Amino acid sequence: MDIDAGAPAPPDDEYAEPTARELAPEVSEALARRDAAERAAEAAREDAGNVLHEAEQDVREAVAARAPGWSPPDPRPLGTVLTCHNLVFTATISHAADDSSMQLNLAHVQRMLRYYGAGYNAKKFSSVILKMTEEGEPPDMHDLHTQQLVPLVPSKPAVRKVAVLLYHPGKIVCTGAISEDQAHRRLRAVVALLGTMSGGYPDAQLSSVQLRNVVACTQLPFAVNQVLMAKRYPLFCTYDPEQFPGLFMRHRYTKPVTIILFQSGCANVVGAKSVEEAQYAIDRMYPAIVKCRM
Repeated sequence: MDIDAGAPAPPDDEYAEPTARELAPEVSEALARRDAAERAAEAAREDAGNVLHEAEQDVREAVAARAPGWSPPDPRPLGTVLTCHNLVFTATISHAADDSSMQLNLAHVQRMLRYYGAGYNAKKFSSVILKMTEEGEPPDMHDLHTQQLVPLVPSKPAVRKVAVLLYHPGKIVCTGAISEDQAHRRLRAVVALLGTMSGGYPDAQLSSVQLRNVVACTQLPFAVNQVLMAKRYPLFCTYDPEQFPGLFMRHRYTKPVTIILFQSGCANVVGAKSVEEAQYAIDRMYPAIVKCRM
């Protein structure tokens, strides 16, 4: 077949494959669409889980309303019952007359409480530190073999020191307590000492007691693959073994609680403002943790 000499010759690269430079915008757009789809799917799964949790709560409330006095069984899986290790409380020492904050002379407070082990060094720390020992029987823990769950219990040591810090503006911090009753007892005892001792503050009273932080832990009955979990849930999991051996879980549904998960199955819960908030965080994240068990 003869080719017309007057017809223009086709370009050499008419049927050539596109180069990587030409495909770069298309590949970037495709990757962006894929990432957006993955994020949307993850958000949809989380929303569905949240709706399911709210529906379960509604069912429990409806059943309790129809049958007063009956409580449904605890749905938490084995190993997710938290053990309190530290509760941090803050309070204010105020005047009984006008509820205004009381200014404390820390050197004088230390001299009054020196027989109780109070320490104060203004060059190192700007508060009086009073460590108070409280004795108690070790609580009964749940049995992993019989799979019987118990309510939230304090940690195991029989003798525990609770530290109370007194600051000049009248602020007081209690740390080391394992129950709210224990912390309130220590705070009231310190204020009573300040009011009853010679040269003290007779009109001192305790006010604005608030729970600031809950530190609790649990031992899961299985090991956790931290690398797999960090890859599967990159939106709320952070894992850097070179910096710290634990995986950090910060989910939008459990803010401001942070769960620190170790390979052995030990989980530490920090940042909660109440014991119930800490328990909800570990219950909410348990299904995601189970999927990455070893």
